[in-house]
Amino acid sequence: MRRYAPFKDLEWVKDKLGYWSTLYDFAFIMTASGRSTKSSALPQDAERSYRETLAYNSRYALAHFHLGRLLAATGRKPEAREE
Repeated sequence: MRRYAPFKDLEWVKDKLGYWSTLYDFAFIMTASGRSTKSSALPQDAERSYRETLAYNSRYALAHFHLGRLLAATGRKPEAREE
């Protein structure tokens, strides 16, 4: 669990991440965070990361893709198809 702590720290700096203000894109980083927490058996944290990404940028295709896969893997097939 500790090796995913840096991704959790992103929640504190997310307001500083953006398209034009830094070299880092919030959507990209939060999607990577979701993928990391998904692989560590924390699907609720992964889903939260994907949903935060989509709240920030609703057109970010990778977040839709990974959220759909996560929903399908957790047995929420109708939501996964919609995603």
